Amino acid sequence: MHTSTEIRNIFSHTDMDNLKQKLKLTLSICSQVASQEPGCERYLEHLGRVHGNLEIREEHYRLWLESLIASARQCDPEFTPAVEQAWRETIGQSIKILLSHAHHTQAS
Repeated sequence: MHTSTEIRNIFSHTDMDNLKQKLKLTLSICSQVASQEPGCERYLEHLGRVHGNLEIREEHYRLWLESLIASARQCDPEFTPAVEQAWRETIGQSIKILLSHAHHTQAS
């Protein structure tokens, strides 16, 4: 969020401790989706609809991915180009799911 004023504004009234917990869950789900764990895509589909309502766009996800990779590079002494590629593939697959559901309305 530090890299984009627009994203910071979207989440300005958000409980950041709660958001951090949701981020941890979402990263775990992204990993499970990449491993084809049953049912995990449904969480991302729901999250995609929620993010669509918040007007989260593709460029926001690109910034998120780049921020995740920068953090991993900074924190992981064993970070390599192969690790970066794994992050890009894993999170990229989940971003596609999120975006594909961003404009679908939830059934009431």
